[in-house]
Amino acid sequence: MLSQLSVLLLTYLLTLPSRTASQLSIWQGCVIPNISPLVQRGAKTPICVVVSSGNDWGTVEVPYARWLWTPIADQFSFFTLTDSYSEFVQSTAGNSALFQPFVSLHVESNTTLSFIRRWYDQDQGRIFPYLTAVVNVREGIVQGIAWDDACLFCSPSSTRCMENTYNFNGTEATNISEPTKGCWVTKEECDKAHAAGEQVCDIKVYAVWSGTDSNGVAFTSFGYRFSAFPTDQVTNAFRDLAADYLNSVGKTLENVTNTVT
Repeated sequence: MLSQLSVLLLTYLLTLPSRTASQLSIWQGCVIPNISPLVQRGAKTPICVVVSSGNDWGTVEVPYARWLWTPIADQFSFFTLTDSYSEFVQSTAGNSALFQPFVSLHVESNTTLSFIRRWYDQDQGRIFPYLTAVVNVREGIVQGIAWDDACLFCSPSSTRCMENTYNFNGTEATNISEPTKGCWVTKEECDKAHAAGEQVCDIKVYAVWSGTDSNGVAFTSFGYRFSAFPTDQVTNAFRDLAADYLNSVGKTLENVTNTVT
């Protein structure tokens, strides 16, 4: 349960809104203690999931919570924060008050960070639930982390597809060489699904790897990212709204995960 997890609130200072480790004041990276930082296919590797308010990390004390996830490199994997929807969106106190109005998320691995994705926009009443991190590796060294294209869940031409990637100074990151948009669902739709016992609006981060591991072996999970599937197979599953719409999301993702596994 998310409410039972220890939430560590620290000051995470960045001297510049960049993703390079040399520009971090106190950040020591995301590592597994006593384990080589080199990524090896079939071995555990660290990914830290960081939830924050999405403010300017360089000028204010940003509250955040970080979880260490240790998936097997090159296995299509996902990390879920159980009850995060009720904790961060529906609650009127505690963690909800800390992170709103913009509950944001980024991921880290070794000495590399992704850009920030906004998960919940309280002002607009929107949830951006589709998060797939692509960890780019060269000879076992993490070179970067990109977010996969999330607009295939509603089609790029849909009004539900919009810019949703941010720098660490709080500004939109649009002029970058990776997908920056995502699809949203309404809070009302998530409330209805949550009331029905569905957890499709909880924070869930998928991960795939590209490049080569420490032995020079090529990663294959990159081919199983959602944007690699034909668009019509994905969008057809998300055509309906409200509970049926969201339930189909959860079932589709579960089927894809089971197939890959």
